[in-house]
Amino acid sequence: MDVLDEIAAEALLPGTEIYSIRLRNAGGGYHIEVQLDDLNHPTGSVDLEQCETFSRALIERLDAALESDRRSLPADLNAENYSLEVSSAGAERQLRLPGDLERFMASPMKLQFEEEGTVLTEIVEYTGKEEREGQELLLFRSYKTGGSRKKGGKGKTKNYALSLEQIRKANLYLDM
Repeated sequence: MDVLDEIAAEALLPGTEIYSIRLRNAGGGYHIEVQLDDLNHPTGSVDLEQCETFSRALIERLDAALESDRRSLPADLNAENYSLEVSSAGAERQLRLPGDLERFMASPMKLQFEEEGTVLTEIVEYTGKEEREGQELLLFRSYKTGGSRKKGGKGKTKNYALSLEQIRKANLYLDM
């Protein structure tokens, strides 16, 4: 798969990166799924034009590699037996921790974490990190969503200081 990663990286547009890439067997051939990330977009979402441009460039490079130097691609993969799906990683993508926290600082996140033996899910925003007693803690505060607060509720802000090990999953959250 490293070879496919290299070929896909050559097809990238400026300001984009590969969020994920997967090659799997499908109906006697192969299916290639690529999710792109726009580093200049607030949620990392790519548009249809970016997907199309990347798709064309990837197909051209992959077909050329299949015709000449196969570079460790599957022996039965050829230009006629694969399908390609290119999409955005999505506005509510799963975050890669801890790296994506700085990038999406102050953006709402749906965070699943363990606190005192209980798994909680909260809408939060990342506010930074600090060192306490030799351990790096990630700091979050509750995020007030538009339509999800009860009428008349005061909605106190809650702060969380969590180790990376306490976090089970984090996704960007769209507040509509």
